[in-house]
Amino acid sequence: MSACASVKTADTYDLDFSKQKYTEQSIEVNGQAVKFRAYEGVVYVRNPVDTRYEIINIYVPEAYYNGDEIDGFNAETAPIFLPNQIGGYMPAEPGKPALEGKRGEPEDGQKSPNAALVALSKGYVVASLAHAAGQNPPAKHPPPLSI
Repeated sequence: MSACASVKTADTYDLDFSKQKYTEQSIEVNGQAVKFRAYEGVVYVRNPVDTRYEIINIYVPEAYYNGDEIDGFNAETAPIFLPNQIGGYMPAEPGKPALEGKRGEPEDGQKSPNAALVALSKGYVVASLAHAAGQNPPAKHPPPLSI
C-alpha cells in the first residue's frame, strides 16, 4: 500500500473517507503545472477479501480546495472520470495520473499525459479502481464500487 493507505482498525477498514491521508502532487503538462491531491490505496470495503484489488485511487484538482474553478467546474460541479486498467479479463491495479511513453519507444523518449492526467488538467476528479477479474481460482470479491 502507498503512503495514503486506508485507516485500519483490527480486521476491518474505516470507510470514513474524511480520515484518509493524501499527498499533494504536481505534474507538468504542456508547460502548465497540474496540481492535485492524491488519495491512493484507499480500501473501499469494510472487510476486504484481498486489499490488492479492493482499493481505489482518487485524484482531486488542488484548485477545488482553494475555492477555484477549472474550465467552469468547481468542487460541487466537477465531473468524475473513471478510467480502468483492465487488459482483457486480467486483474488490474488502480491507475495513476502520469506522463507515459508509447509502447516500444525507448524509456527516455517523448512522454504524453495519460487519460487520467488529461482529465485532471480539465477539472475532472479521477477515481480509478483495482479489479480482481481473471484470477484462477476466482476470488470471492464483492461487486465493484458503484458511483
